[in-house]
Amino acid sequence: MDTHLKSRIQKWSLRIIGLLIGLFILKYLFWIFVWDRYPVPTDSMYPTIHPGDRILVNKLLAGARIYRSLDFLSDASEPSVFRIPGFRQLQRNDIIVFNFPNIGDHGIHFRINQMYVKRIVGLPGDTLSVVDGHYRISGHADPVGYLPAQQELAHMPDSIARHSPHRIYPWCVPEWTIRNFGPLLVPRQGETIHLDSLTFALYQPIIRRETGQDAVETPTGYYLNGGHLTTKYCFRDDYYFVSGDNGLTSFDSRYFGFVPADYIVGIATHIWDSHDPTTGRRRWERYGQSL
Repeated sequence: MDTHLKSRIQKWSLRIIGLLIGLFILKYLFWIFVWDRYPVPTDSMYPTIHPGDRILVNKLLAGARIYRSLDFLSDASEPSVFRIPGFRQLQRNDIIVFNFPNIGDHGIHFRINQMYVKRIVGLPGDTLSVVDGHYRISGHADPVGYLPAQQELAHMPDSIARHSPHRIYPWCVPEWTIRNFGPLLVPRQGETIHLDSLTFALYQPIIRRETGQDAVETPTGYYLNGGHLTTKYCFRDDYYFVSGDNGLTSFDSRYFGFVPADYIVGIATHIWDSHDPTTGRRRWERYGQSL
């Protein structure tokens, strides 16, 4: 083989390798900044999303979430993130993918590998109730959430509603059921609330998350936050209230509370592909369906 041909082969080999590396990097940049795909193994969003569907999540609409550091992977702290400006704000009835807001001794905490998909029914600043199975937003007349599931709840006897397998958040109001609860404020950054027995129970995990300090109710009715007496609290972040379309069985904000804005990955817009989880058969009729 002459040296000229050998040089050309080497040059084209390097170009092909460079192209493949570039495409590989571009793919991951798309996953970070533009869109990603997530499998859905449960029926909590049925019939909108079926078990075995893989959904396409658009990160451009509300802005891609970028971690400032990855320290939270090693020390279990809350992640510090910023969001690239998006094309619009999150809206009621958007279907979102988010990290599950685990509640523990230190309030809400983040797990990077625990993802949920639900529908937004309450935006930051909304006052939300469930009345006879239907979501109601104070000052907002339009329906919100998946209406067939709410109509099913509306016809459910209270005796059945009170035997839900999960307690209604914040777990200390025995008269609240999946058919009737609230009203409750969805926290909004900069909004101040007065603390009483109910609001303290509702927002204690948020106070602990945002301050990193314990918050307790004293026998005299005062509230301690890092040793300081207080009767009010100003939220530092935005939160959302979410619901599954399979209203009878979905594990959602009715049971686990509010979703921090920083936990939201993006808006689910289409079904990417779908397989029957039992048989493995491709469900071609679901490919590309809009959500």
